[in-house]
Amino acid sequence: VQNLGITETPGILIAGDNNKKFLFDGKVSDGDALKAFFDGYASGSLNAHMKSEPVPESNDDPVYVLVGSEFDKVIGGEADVFVEFYAPWCG
Repeated sequence: VQNLGITETPGILIAGDNNKKFLFDGKVSDGDALKAFFDGYASGSLNAHMKSEPVPESNDDPVYVLVGSEFDKVIGGEADVFVEFYAPWCG
């Protein structure tokens, strides 16, 4: 469950449409927080949980550093975008 972002058990995660995951980060014994979580999912106001590097403070270099949390904002717009995916730990 750790790969889903759940750090305590029991944990709650909603696997929504388009492979988006919504992680409840409160205590499962808190009824009001649970209700707010499920209401937020139903209304579409929850932010999806995503493993991502933080957005760089400065991104003014010729090569734009695209992180997971910014992907939907950059891809699919008006401009054509070329993305190179790499894993730095693979050498």
